[in-house]
Amino acid sequence: MSAGQVERWRLVNASSARYVRLSIGGAPSRIMGTGGGLVEASVIATEALLVPGDRLDIAVGPLDEETTYSVESLTYDRGVGAQPSEVFATVRVGSLAASHAVIPDRLRMIGPLVNVSGHGEGNEQWDGIADQRTREGQQTVRLLIDSSGFRVGESCATPIRVVSA
Repeated sequence: MSAGQVERWRLVNASSARYVRLSIGGAPSRIMGTGGGLVEASVIATEALLVPGDRLDIAVGPLDEETTYSVESLTYDRGVGAQPSEVFATVRVGSLAASHAVIPDRLRMIGPLVNVSGHGEGNEQWDGIADQRTREGQQTVRLLIDSSGFRVGESCATPIRVVSA
């Protein structure tokens, strides 16, 4: 890799059980996407956690000229004992070269999962649609959450009270 350049990498954790706390020598990179697709806007990070079957799209660089970076899995403890660090690869950065990569501020538009009205006024209301499977088949159910409780169904006549902590 040439110094000053930005490259897009797609990394996949193809293991069946291992978590990978990925780092490229502590150098910052931009997270552009995951297994769920592109993120709305890139996020700068020096490490990222990949669970089994997950992927990560990152923009690596620009890196310093004539340096070496280890692509490694850092120590990570998920409650069953810490996995030791492991070097997967080494990146050797050469002389300076111009980069033509452009990362837009917004990678995609992610809309809200539900409609929210009255935000910040103490009378917030979330209104959404969910699919429910029954023995008779699949039906669509309306969900309404507001300050008076949680209601299911189109009429929302019988609220189930929500007690906030």
